[in-house]
Amino acid sequence: MKLTTSLVAVKKISSNVPRSQFAENDLNRLAELILQVEGIINPPVIRRKSLDSYEVVAGDFEYYAAARAREIDPRKGEMIAAFIFEAENEEVLKQQVELLRNRDSEESSTKQANILVEQFENLPQQVENLTTMLTQVAESVKQIQEIVFNQSEAKPVQSSTTVTQQKDYKRKTKAQLIAIASERNIKIGLEMKKDEMIAVLVKSDASQS
Repeated sequence: MKLTTSLVAVKKISSNVPRSQFAENDLNRLAELILQVEGIINPPVIRRKSLDSYEVVAGDFEYYAAARAREIDPRKGEMIAAFIFEAENEEVLKQQVELLRNRDSEESSTKQANILVEQFENLPQQVENLTTMLTQVAESVKQIQEIVFNQSEAKPVQSSTTVTQQKDYKRKTKAQLIAIASERNIKIGLEMKKDEMIAVLVKSDASQS
């Protein structure tokens, strides 16, 4: 008994596995490759449901890729090579399918275990990186606080004495302010406004204190 593939119309095949389980990008990629060579390197295994219909036993991804190829190009994608369960080969094909499924499951479990081990081994480095990052953030915050504090310290603060002087000067007339400035040898122009005269006197008082 020699195992060979048969050409089957894609539209006559169905699958019990939802298409949504497979990424559309992957299906599109394989579909394009199927159309390029007008064939598939890993034919699905199907069984006959009726005289004119089949269902997938193994290779649901390959079947959906073939179905996508038919959607893209109905002529080139009309047929697909498949292994068909027949009375003479059913038992052998079942054994192959079961063996391959178990192997795929074992490989998947091993791969997941290796990923977990790798993540666990990298955990100390990730913690160290996170600690370094937090230290850098703390340093940045400290620098910002120092800059804000220094700017606050550098900002001139009006003393209570200066405020009192301003109030005293505001009670006086322009003539009185000019007289005070004259006594202190402070130059004040007659055209200056009263607030400008007060500012000159206050500045002079501050420089002498």
